Amino acid sequence: MRTIKLLQITDTHIKTRDTAFLPAATAADGLRRAIEHIHLLAERVDGIDAVIHTGDLVDHGDADEYERFNELIAALKLPFYALPGNHDRREGMRAAGLAPEAAPEEGPIRCGLDFGPVRALLLDDVVPGASHGEMGAAQIDWAAAELDAAAQAGRPAIVFTHHPPFPSGVGYMDAIRMRDGETFAAMLAAQPNLTLFACGHHHRAIITRIGAAPAMAAPAVGGVLAVDFRPDAAPIGTEEQSAVTLHVWREEPGPFGTVSSYVSAF
Repeated sequence: MRTIKLLQITDTHIKTRDTAFLPAATAADGLRRAIEHIHLLAERVDGIDAVIHTGDLVDHGDADEYERFNELIAALKLPFYALPGNHDRREGMRAAGLAPEAAPEEGPIRCGLDFGPVRALLLDDVVPGASHGEMGAAQIDWAAAELDAAAQAGRPAIVFTHHPPFPSGVGYMDAIRMRDGETFAAMLAAQPNLTLFACGHHHRAIITRIGAAPAMAAPAVGGVLAVDFRPDAAPIGTEEQSAVTLHVWREEPGPFGTVSSYVSAF
């Protein structure tokens, strides 16, 4: 049975100056340990096709942070692709060579990538200078056309963003989720070939559905946030382990196969 294995990493928040939530040395150590764990997983699962970072590579979007990120990620011995999060700056990512080659030279850092029969879309919902996300009508239309073309070719699709289009119940995070998430999710729900939607931003795993497809926010490398539904809740870090997520597409019976996702703490 044919498989495609995509490893998702998110919210590394590499920095060159300390912040209260995540000191610079802790963030760097987290990415180092994540890379070591990814290599171990690759041995255990007979290879990984690519590593996809779903945003907040760095903490302030500064050039020295992207330089530090590049120093650390150089240890990764697998194909690597990244999209921006609300802590990133598009111009900084491009200048550091961290935007995928298939992405446009200006505007949102979005692209489609082929992994065997699987079409993966990396979408950019960053609003410069803001913490919330917004996909925008033009990018939603672009993604819909990409998904339609893949479906007509009989190809399964996986979609990655930074912000979630769905609510979590955590008030301070829902305030900075994807503002046009309902419109975006409705488009995704209409796509028969969508086998997985995956995002970051929440700093912990959240699993739900969009239409018939599984949807999840992946756990972060750069610190884990508590589950807290109280109206006055503020961000609180936990002692839970950081983790990466392995998404495995399998060529099961049926037109578009299935995806299983494995959260692996380190």
